[in-house]
Amino acid sequence: MVQATEHPDHVIEEAAKELLTLVRELGSELHLPRAAIDGLDLDSSFHEDLRLDSLTQVEFFSRIEKRFTVTLPEEAFTHISTPRELLESILAAEKLDHSKIAATVSHLMLRPASKIPHHPETLIDVLDWHAKNNPDRPHIKFYSDGAAGETITCRDLKEQAETLAARLQQKGLRPKETVIILLPSGKDYVVVFFAILIAGGIPVPLPPPSRQQRLQIHLFQHQNVFSSCQARFLITDAQTKTNTKEHNIELEFIRDLLTPDDLSGDAGRLIRPSLSGEDIAYLQYTPGVTGEPKGVTLTHANLLANIQAIGEWGRLSSRDVLVSWLPLYHNMGLIGTWFISLFYAVLLVNMPPLFFLISPDHWLWAMHHFRATLAVAPNFAYDLCVQQVNEENLQGLDLSPLKIAINSSEFVFPETIEKFNARFGEFGFHGCAMASMFSLAESTFVLTVPPVSRAVRVDQIERDAFTFTGHAMPTTDQSRALQFVSCGSPLAGHEIRVVDA
Repeated sequence: MVQATEHPDHVIEEAAKELLTLVRELGSELHLPRAAIDGLDLDSSFHEDLRLDSLTQVEFFSRIEKRFTVTLPEEAFTHISTPRELLESILAAEKLDHSKIAATVSHLMLRPASKIPHHPETLIDVLDWHAKNNPDRPHIKFYSDGAAGETITCRDLKEQAETLAARLQQKGLRPKETVIILLPSGKDYVVVFFAILIAGGIPVPLPPPSRQQRLQIHLFQHQNVFSSCQARFLITDAQTKTNTKEHNIELEFIRDLLTPDDLSGDAGRLIRPSLSGEDIAYLQYTPGVTGEPKGVTLTHANLLANIQAIGEWGRLSSRDVLVSWLPLYHNMGLIGTWFISLFYAVLLVNMPPLFFLISPDHWLWAMHHFRATLAVAPNFAYDLCVQQVNEENLQGLDLSPLKIAINSSEFVFPETIEKFNARFGEFGFHGCAMASMFSLAESTFVLTVPPVSRAVRVDQIERDAFTFTGHAMPTTDQSRALQFVSCGSPLAGHEIRVVDA
């Protein structure tokens, strides 16, 4: 690794000037006041001075990589807070050969599971069924940095979750008490989630802080969630626990701050509470994009109804493979990838969200190597693949096994679908695989679906009529048209009511 100190002074000076030019251009794009833009220097804060959110910073760092022809290490995206730190990372970075990503990964040849659970009442019933009938079948393979990591089976998940559940009961968790999960996506997350359920508690997933420096702000932004759910326990990683205590951050209602390691070890006898489909499976909080996050109570019956309807729509089976970077604390990742994979014995290949945001081609190559048949992502993810993946990083890519690529959770743009189909059609992607859906947290996950393998349909309506009168008038004049992608019809067993003008 080349150290910054080995570069001649003039090289460092020129790099610093170019970087500051890009930083100020970003400030202009974000419409900062001219005085604030002129005042940006190497020690300005990306968060306090430029007010970048995590996604905007990732996109900016990706722009930096292209301009300086470097590949920043993954930790740079979470630890760098000033242009000076970014400059040091640029000067120290080596170019990564993306063509070798995941070179050692091979597809897991799985025997099909003979059955799926019949009439389960709860998610725990689903896990118990697979742990008994398919105990050694790979359930989730955790994947990062171009390599396949640890694999967890349903038996592993059940046994480890039961150990943690007994410890939670020993710590004082009572039936129907809420527990906030503040963990990154990964093995600890899935084990902790089921441990809470098995112990009789109610999980409350929240996004972990993107940076420890902003921990207090992050927790403050979610204070209404703490008040709303009145959780007695918070389970997080060791660093967050340490920093919360060192900074004396008060967490309303929380009486015990724990890590997965705190819950390991012998715990005595587990007392399994009696649960039914009408019991609460977890509390799902909306992202809060348009206001304060709102809690949605989801029962086991709600989840299983949505999961089974989606599976029947897509004709899912244990022969399927789903590759996902979606965070498990978001309903699209939690239900749309994990719970569905668990129910139908689909192999889930799970990669860190940041890994995709840094280099979207990692997601594409993971789908290639594992022969993925399913993909789930919001519209912006498909757009990133079009905009940020270089042609040289795609040679040899094969997406032909992909039968369903769900596009949901945010507005679906017709131009994104058109460009993705055109760009990746030459790499085997079938345009009819793109399935645009309407989903919302208040309806568990998916509410409407198009017919499988139907080409995307787009409605064109008159822009002025819709803007000024609210009427959708069909038009063939593309120059004055608004386009809306059809998201299909209500999922089987689901209904839609329009109750507001």
